[in-house]
Amino acid sequence: MGSKFLLIGRLYDILEGLTAWSGMLLPLGLYLLWLGLYVHGRSRPMLLPGHTDRWVLFLGLSGFFLAGPPTWILYGFLPGGMHVYWVAYGLYCLLLLLYAALLAAREARSLVIYNVDPAAFLGVLQQVLHTSDVAYYTVPGRIIFDDGITQLEIEGSQRMQTVKLTWTGQDSPHRTEIEEYLKARLNECKGRRPEVGLLLSLAGMALLALAILGLVWAYT
Repeated sequence: MGSKFLLIGRLYDILEGLTAWSGMLLPLGLYLLWLGLYVHGRSRPMLLPGHTDRWVLFLGLSGFFLAGPPTWILYGFLPGGMHVYWVAYGLYCLLLLLYAALLAAREARSLVIYNVDPAAFLGVLQQVLHTSDVAYYTVPGRIIFDDGITQLEIEGSQRMQTVKLTWTGQDSPHRTEIEEYLKARLNECKGRRPEVGLLLSLAGMALLALAILGLVWAYT
């Protein structure tokens, strides 16, 4: 009889583990598929406000934070009963949401451009600045406007074909104008590296396949 209960306990642990791993992999797989098929599969660059980009990333990693190793510390509340555990888990989720909101708010003055060659983007940005007739000078990785206070930081990834723009200092009255010119100009450009989208799509499909197999194995 004891061996029977022991076997049931082990099966339950396996079921719980497979469900947790599937829960971690599923959102990340969907996020990578979105990046690969929708973002990098487009024929044009895609612009996202920095805070939106952070929220999308958080959703992609949500399985890790909601069912992964960060939650293991909450098992210490189980001796107090399931109600104590779920209260602790609810507080953990609330703190996690507040932290994600804080990270997103810090990106309120940034703009992320996907599916663009960083080297080619700099030429487009120079054209936009000339069109807007704004006085500025450049240093590596940064554009400083005539007031010396407003700056535009530029971070690019050749491998991932992304560029991130971050406004620092005082908010420039030219910011909206420059970003609108930039969006219009980038709509005329073409994506450069379709293989990036292919690799991200394959990774996303692999994670989704593992997540689905885990659920099928656990519940059949």
